[in-house]
Amino acid sequence: MHVTAQMVGESGQQTFKGPIPPHARLRNFFAPDLHGALLQWVMDQEPTFRPAKVNRGKPTVDPDMRIAATTRDLGALQAPVEAALLAAVPDIRAKAGIGGPIPEEVELELAAHGDAAHFRPHIDVLRGPDGSLLGKEDGEVRLLSAVYYFHNEPKGFSGGALRLYRMGLNASDAGDDPNNFLDLEPEQNSLVVFPSWTLHEVRPVSVSSGRFIDYRFALNCWFCASLEG
Repeated sequence: MHVTAQMVGESGQQTFKGPIPPHARLRNFFAPDLHGALLQWVMDQEPTFRPAKVNRGKPTVDPDMRIAATTRDLGALQAPVEAALLAAVPDIRAKAGIGGPIPEEVELELAAHGDAAHFRPHIDVLRGPDGSLLGKEDGEVRLLSAVYYFHNEPKGFSGGALRLYRMGLNASDAGDDPNNFLDLEPEQNSLVVFPSWTLHEVRPVSVSSGRFIDYRFALNCWFCASLEG
């Protein structure tokens, strides 16, 4: 793996600035009927969405860290969505150049991003109060993260790019230098995948109409595998 020269952060300490983590975008990911069904589902379920939480050993609402509305209820769409995602694992791993254990299950969350929504830099590898790694089931860990993007047409929001930071680089040291990160726009019916240990963020979203139908919608996916695998 190629690693660039050291850089000096705001703290005055030297830190390695490595490459952008492995990642891939799969376009036209879901068939048109499933893509349309997901959009209709979030429209019908608007009242069930709740303020998003962040996990720091105990899930809490923290608007400074994250603003979004989420639900884990996919109703009858749960099974076909999971099946499509798990069937795509070989293609995902090949296109992203990601090896290691093969994910066995996928954890899902629907997220709606309205005006001023964001998610500050974080990683998706979770730990419980006792420090143990968390996955969909006991004894599992998140290996790959993916975000599926979908929205109403015409598009009613702006912003909301997914920013992936270079390996070994703290977000506070990255500044606004585009050489320190990669911004991926939320393209309609596309899936972006990257390792769950990747430092990333959701850039601020703007929805001038304020209408739910104009929000930036995402299906957050975490591919998990057994720690004993």
